[in-house]
Amino acid sequence: MLRRFLAGDMKNIVYFDFIRFPTEKAHGYQIARTCEALSAHGNVQIVLPGRRNGITQSPDEYYGLTKPLDVTFLRFPDFLVFSRFFSGRTLTAVLYIGRLAFLLQFAVEFFHLRKKVTVYSRNFLAALLARCGYSVVLEEHEPPINGWRAFLYERLLSIVSGVVCISRGVDLRIRELCPGVLTAVVPDATDPADYSAGRQECRERLGLPQDAFIAGYTGSLAIPWKGVRTLLQAADQAPEIMFLIVGGTAEEMLKFGRALPENVRYISRRPQKEIPALQAACDVLVIPNLFTDANSCRFTSPLKLFEYFASGVPVVASDVPSLRDIAGDAALYFRPGDAEDLVKCLRKLRAGKLPNMELAQRIAEENTWENRGRRIAEKINEWE
Repeated sequence: MLRRFLAGDMKNIVYFDFIRFPTEKAHGYQIARTCEALSAHGNVQIVLPGRRNGITQSPDEYYGLTKPLDVTFLRFPDFLVFSRFFSGRTLTAVLYIGRLAFLLQFAVEFFHLRKKVTVYSRNFLAALLARCGYSVVLEEHEPPINGWRAFLYERLLSIVSGVVCISRGVDLRIRELCPGVLTAVVPDATDPADYSAGRQECRERLGLPQDAFIAGYTGSLAIPWKGVRTLLQAADQAPEIMFLIVGGTAEEMLKFGRALPENVRYISRRPQKEIPALQAACDVLVIPNLFTDANSCRFTSPLKLFEYFASGVPVVASDVPSLRDIAGDAALYFRPGDAEDLVKCLRKLRAGKLPNMELAQRIAEENTWENRGRRIAEKINEWE
């Protein structure tokens, strides 16, 4: 338990959450790499509920980590079983009751250590631990715009030590909700060392044609504002371009309600360790976010954008403030949701118009997981 890492002079950090871990979803990888990086600056332990998990590998194996994570799974019922009986708002309420119950279990079980640890979490409910005497630092990705979550945020943010914001858009919204809260912008990150193989080698390994011009996308299919539908529409208009789409499941792809164009190669979700080769095999990498959601246009700091830059492949992105704020001239831009404009942008790039590749490389080198861990650790120490 937590008692075992309290010796020594290093900061004691507990990452607390309610997630299944490891998970095939991007947030699990982001948490694992952040905690791995933080472990260079303190004693880090991850505390989670012991939920059912079809992944049998350890987090270290699954995410390909070089430093082992210290993970404690507390015995706790998996409230997702209630999804068999409830749906909609009722299920949401049941799941929140489960999270609050697990929060209470943690608060009580480790109450005697509350003055010796800093709790770090991506879940805003962890702020309630501050009422129990814990020092709490939140990492925020998707602050609420309105509704009951915004009401809760206004009250909970005032009691935490500080908030690490994934983007400047998140920072602005957090300070709108709670003007007095301490914040710091620390974007997502990448590991340039993962990108050692060249394009030809990656294509040989993956069985992709050497002579094709390939536009790639790696990421979610299930979230509408990710803009995968725009990619499919672009493929209809550009038969000379091969589109490589990696992520999600075949069932999620079927929900687009159409047959895939002949120039689309679809590969379902792959382990993170396989993603660099899939990205490096492309001639251009695309982020087709829509302008229809605040998370897309204001808040997001996509892991894949930093990975794209680390790959050395030119990037084409939809022109939304969240992406332009990170990338600047390191990407070419098209109108969000406009497949015709995306095709024009891809053709310009194929004809030789490139974004600022030196800036892209610099962004990747500055935003490594190591640097991210250092920045967060500095803020944790500063806020206490």
